[in-house]
Amino acid sequence: NKKVTILGTGKMAMLCLKHLVADAPSKPVELVNRSLDKAYTLIKAVTHTNARTDANNFSIKHELCANSDLVIVATSASE
Repeated sequence: NKKVTILGTGKMAMLCLKHLVADAPSKPVELVNRSLDKAYTLIKAVTHTNARTDANNFSIKHELCANSDLVIVATSASE
């Protein structure tokens, strides 16, 4: 399985997550944000029970990105 990591929880991240889950619900998607609450809220709003999504803290972004096949940067953070 190809693994996707999305950095951010704004409008573009929401659109990416929505389309990834719709097109390939069995593919793992990691959502990374400085606020875990925002990440979980976005996952809950966009995905369904069969989707393989997880929320992660921004502090482990480098590890997650290194282990991903595709990284989508959808944040305005300067870090």
